[in-house]
Amino acid sequence: LIKGGEDLTIEEAYKILELEKKSKLPIINKKGELTALIARTDLKKARDFPLSSYDQKGRLMVGAAVNTR
Repeated sequence: LIKGGEDLTIEEAYKILELEKKSKLPIINKKGELTALIARTDLKKARDFPLSSYDQKGRLMVGAAVNTR
């Protein structure tokens, strides 16, 4: 079982998932309890769109201004 500790950085988590060819990484605390589950797709979105905004349902909010002249 591949797992990470609570002190794991986002970059380290992504590297582990990539090297192990896994899509999810459980995060375990010092007591051995599951505290989080990191998905590779979430890490990719955070990397590719670091300043993006999401609404309350987790949907990406987009705004644009269009000039016709």
